[in-house]
Amino acid sequence: MSSVLRPPSSVLRFSWLVCAAASFPSQAQAACSWAASLDLGAHADHPSGAFEATWSTASNCGSFTLDHYRVVINDTATPTSISDGEFWNVAAGTTTVSAFVHRSERLFYGKVYACDTSTCVDVYGNGAGETVTTDTDTGTTEQEEWVLTGVTGPTDTTHYVTSVTNALAASAFFYPAGWSRANQLALYYSVGDSIYMQYTESGSSGWQNFNDTTIWEAAALVAEGHESDTDFGEPSHAYVSPVVVGGNNRVRMLAQNAGSVNQVVSIDSTDDEGDDFNLTCADCCDGNTAGECDWPTVADVAICSDSTSTCDYLERAQHGRWVWDYIADGVPNLSSDTPSVVFSGQYEEVTCTSPNGPYQAEIFWADWDTANAEWDVSMSGGCPVIQQENRHDPGIQVFPGGLVKMYVMEGEGAGAEFHLYYFDGFSWESQSATPVVYLDDGGTTEVEDDCLSNPAGIVRFEGGPQTGLFLDIQGVGGDCASGVANYGIYFAELSN
Repeated sequence: MSSVLRPPSSVLRFSWLVCAAASFPSQAQAACSWAASLDLGAHADHPSGAFEATWSTASNCGSFTLDHYRVVINDTATPTSISDGEFWNVAAGTTTVSAFVHRSERLFYGKVYACDTSTCVDVYGNGAGETVTTDTDTGTTEQEEWVLTGVTGPTDTTHYVTSVTNALAASAFFYPAGWSRANQLALYYSVGDSIYMQYTESGSSGWQNFNDTTIWEAAALVAEGHESDTDFGEPSHAYVSPVVVGGNNRVRMLAQNAGSVNQVVSIDSTDDEGDDFNLTCADCCDGNTAGECDWPTVADVAICSDSTSTCDYLERAQHGRWVWDYIADGVPNLSSDTPSVVFSGQYEEVTCTSPNGPYQAEIFWADWDTANAEWDVSMSGGCPVIQQENRHDPGIQVFPGGLVKMYVMEGEGAGAEFHLYYFDGFSWESQSATPVVYLDDGGTTEVEDDCLSNPAGIVRFEGGPQTGLFLDIQGVGGDCASGVANYGIYFAELSN
């Protein structure tokens, strides 16, 4: 920062200035200007969630010596300080940075600073004679566009995830490093009205086009209803996660139990593969060739719903997703870590009243209580806290820093809408987005929201691509005017 010499006392001020001017004419304060020309341009590969910020070089000025640049971006107003928003530090020899904000369809405000120390205590423009212009800009991220990989047209009947008739409600994760199936994808799904759940896994490791039935190993039955125990009578819509339980690597499966008792049930696998949950299944009952499963005593009711205070006045507790920063924190250890879940449900309508009236489904939140080994529903005033109103089928993606993206459906059938909400680690942000899904035909054919349900993000513990969604998509007909040829589970990748 350029310094300004000052006289030792007011008495000597006039004569000192005269002498200084006479004796040191070359020491007059230099005037410096930096036209930063900041541009928040669209990112070439990820315009729905990032900017490519560019600016011009700042030259040294007097005692100011450039150490690095800092680009600050927020979504409220032009940044007023070096910490007023998310920021990126950039080396002095570079005048561009990829700024990932991970929010789509949103206006952002940016400002670039030139710093003269590593801590950016002083910035260009603070010193006398230093001026800065064009150091701010705005930019808007694009709408998310998801592509059904390999599904080339509305009559394509060969590209989808599984050939099992009426498969729905997928839940998927990549096995973590050190597990027996490391870096392969595990996939769980329900099968229509038969109320049973199957498991399969990719035959090879890594990211691939999952809309290919040839890459999957033979499916195995992992769970089914128990005729004589209503707690586990009609389980479906699994949401699974690798966990550590008692020092052992396991897969914990949560699932909605429909029918007479509408609640969330829980059970752990017998090993780290997750294809056996110690359920005794037999082809025996009601002429249903799928049979039934006797749930062992180690199975649990994770979130109950009997409309009383015992069950937090929940009337329904249904399908959901795990919420855990697995990229930063790895596999959750249920003895010490506190993962969360979001789930669809409804609370009792007399004691607890929805702000806009009762809906069939709201989104609720529960945290894992390590001390009591149970899920605690988020409450306020004695009632469950609605996270998102009149929404269901939550799908979760997490990003470094605690950001959570939640894809949900509003309504069903005709008029259904596909929405995206953001949780910043502390609260839900007020601005949402409306992603769109296309067939893999160059963006020509949009799959209407009426055709979509049950979005599920991919969980990948070792980083790598996270931008995948499994979706239930209805075949063209009825409420679905523009979709796919056959109903089933499809895989989509974020194209922008």
